[in-house]
Amino acid sequence: MCWCIFSPFVSCPVHSSTVNKDSVISTMAIKKKSAHKSSIRKRHLALRTQQAARSTYLRSCSLLLLIQCVRLRNNPNARLIGLTRLVILSYYKVAYNSNIQWNLPSPLRWHTSFDSFSSDVCYNFFRIEKHHLQRYFAALRFDERCTTKNRLTFSGEEIMLRGYYEMVSGEDQFSIATNIFGRDQAAQSQALSYFVDHLYDTFSDLLLNNLDWWEEHGFMEQSRKAIIRKLAVHGLVVPECRISAFIDCNCLETAVPGSGPIGQGGPAALRWDDTVQRAFYNGWKSMHGLKHQTRENAFGMCEDMYGPTSLRKNDLRLLGNSRLNARLFNLPNQFGTYGDSIYPQLTNVCSGGPNTAVWKRLRCSIEWNYHVTSYDLFQLLSQFHKLRLLSSDREAKFYTVATFLRNCHVAMYGGNCMKYFKLRLPENMLERYTRLV
Repeated sequence: MCWCIFSPFVSCPVHSSTVNKDSVISTMAIKKKSAHKSSIRKRHLALRTQQAARSTYLRSCSLLLLIQCVRLRNNPNARLIGLTRLVILSYYKVAYNSNIQWNLPSPLRWHTSFDSFSSDVCYNFFRIEKHHLQRYFAALRFDERCTTKNRLTFSGEEIMLRGYYEMVSGEDQFSIATNIFGRDQAAQSQALSYFVDHLYDTFSDLLLNNLDWWEEHGFMEQSRKAIIRKLAVHGLVVPECRISAFIDCNCLETAVPGSGPIGQGGPAALRWDDTVQRAFYNGWKSMHGLKHQTRENAFGMCEDMYGPTSLRKNDLRLLGNSRLNARLFNLPNQFGTYGDSIYPQLTNVCSGGPNTAVWKRLRCSIEWNYHVTSYDLFQLLSQFHKLRLLSSDREAKFYTVATFLRNCHVAMYGGNCMKYFKLRLPENMLERYTRLV
């Protein structure tokens, strides 16, 4: 009975010995997948939401009609059989793809290097002047040939350019691969992961535990004197002031963590517990995200960072966990740090005081640095929908890497803080900071 229902639709040229392999493949059909289960290059063949609802309805109708046909197998009804065939055919038209181009053309592979971009394009794409690209490449210590976790091979120059461009522009990876660098979206994602992992593994210690270096090279003392001079301009003369930097916490907004199913999708799939997304939610800011504590000097560079932690943690929790006061106290000269009103009066961390209004004017410089990092230099950090917590460990490294690259940018080109405090850095600051020399 079932064979007579399906017989008009199951005829296949594979039964004929005169049909070649290509013609067989061209007539094969495969079931459509949902968009999130399809590769980026086959997403145009995915099952749309409306099609999924219609296919579910037609599948249920087909099963009911088949059951009715089986019940009437001793007294077949031609009209019922015809209706069953029509419903099954409609289901296959919605849920299956036929005449698919199985062998997709290979994506374009452009051999991208520093010479692939003109001078004006370089600064707009990477915020780096073209004649400084080789200097950055040497300072950031990329290998000549780089292999990603998925065994894709890139040149070191291409990895650096791809990573820089996506962080600066925040553009969609499909557009980056299609319009600028070639290959496909998966290759661009692997290149960005390699870029972030390499910089974090190689240079994160320059931010997480590097206070001794700033003191030994005299930058803390220069920053302290610049702050004293600026206080004098505003009428506050404190020649014995030990404040050399400012402290605050930055809030990095991310997508809602744990908002989808665990593992496979579907209406009955196991979901993340509500406490997962609550653990990263801050009611005062009304957003999910991560928090980083930074200590910024008068040069506009980050001397010390702690994080990331959940955005639910307050600033005092980060101050205590970072042990910043104790680490500053252990320095030979015991330089101090000034913060906003939430910070207590400690030996090397303070806030408030009789001249709070003057100190607030100077402390605004740390807010400039946060704006430069997240908006002026790296637009990727301002697009929270791309920062998906729990999807990988890459998202937790983004702000640390961006802050390190901002330090490199200031070391090369300067910034607003240097202009405000009237400071200058040595010509080889980039190489000294990355410990190339």
